[in-house]
Amino acid sequence: MTFLRVSELNVDEFAEGLSALHLSVSRKKRVPAFWRWCYFTNPVGKSNLTVAVRGGRVVGKYGLLYMPLIVHGKPVVAGFMENISIEPSERSWQCYRRLVEMNIFESQKDNLDFRFGISESSVLNLNERLGVMSLGRPPIYVGILNVARVLEVRSVPHALSLAGWLVQPIFGLRIKDVRSDNLDIRPVESFDSSFDELWSTIAWSRTAAIIKNAAYLNWRYVTPPDRLYRRLAAYRQQRLEGFVILRTIGPRRGSALFELLARDDNPEIMRALLLQASRELGTERIGHITALFPADSVAAAVLKEIGFKPWGTRLWSKHIVIAPNPPRASYPDLNLKNWDFSLGDWTGY
Repeated sequence: MTFLRVSELNVDEFAEGLSALHLSVSRKKRVPAFWRWCYFTNPVGKSNLTVAVRGGRVVGKYGLLYMPLIVHGKPVVAGFMENISIEPSERSWQCYRRLVEMNIFESQKDNLDFRFGISESSVLNLNERLGVMSLGRPPIYVGILNVARVLEVRSVPHALSLAGWLVQPIFGLRIKDVRSDNLDIRPVESFDSSFDELWSTIAWSRTAAIIKNAAYLNWRYVTPPDRLYRRLAAYRQQRLEGFVILRTIGPRRGSALFELLARDDNPEIMRALLLQASRELGTERIGHITALFPADSVAAAVLKEIGFKPWGTRLWSKHIVIAPNPPRASYPDLNLKNWDFSLGDWTGY
């Protein structure tokens, strides 16, 4: 087994093998073009991807996606840690260690401020051995658009799933047709300089967050080779006031809420955007919406107001994790309350 760093020059040589490994480990498809898009067209323009190869076949990988963040008003570059993927027959502590050690060694040349990510509870012990600390579990919210549809896709007999309409008023989202005065909500083809201006009005209130300006939003939600996102923006008298981004996911007809931002964190604008997006999804027989926001954020308050519940927090046990560079016990961002995050920060979606 050999360990190699994938670069912009050779990523296409490994793309088919990376997609095959991803399908084998996660049971999810990635088109070969995804790897160049993800690691080498991101806003920073580079990343760190390490692969394990045996007999010309990619049998393991560990990616560190370089991301632009703002931390205490200062722009920094940090590495978003993807999950380690290794073929079952090749899994060993030595393979895990070599992938991570080589990746960290290579990334040290780029002077990253820290590494961070979203991790499964099952690998927390492994993370600790690799110097990665958990900041805690973020709340994962679930909003039910159609109870009957949720029961149906979980193989509940059709006759019983129809009974879901009886409890729809109790468990379903409250998405009545309420309009905000003078608010024009329309699709976004691409993100222009008005989204830079909007982000500048929001950034000052964030202690630690990914910089979600036009460059980031276009890369993340417009240019992916294998993902289509629903992008809606709200305008009042031609001024951009906020936006929401969602996507339908998987054969079970679920959906995910990736971003919900508004000027001055205005809850009325967030509510109007979320209600419009929810109504559109409802016409497509989508069963539920999953979201991830800080518990004390305005976005989370708006979600809870219209009926989202933190059910996913226990169903999907995720942790926000961080590894300062260099390692140190005291760091201003070793506190989950200092972080602003969303499901969109997790490129796995």
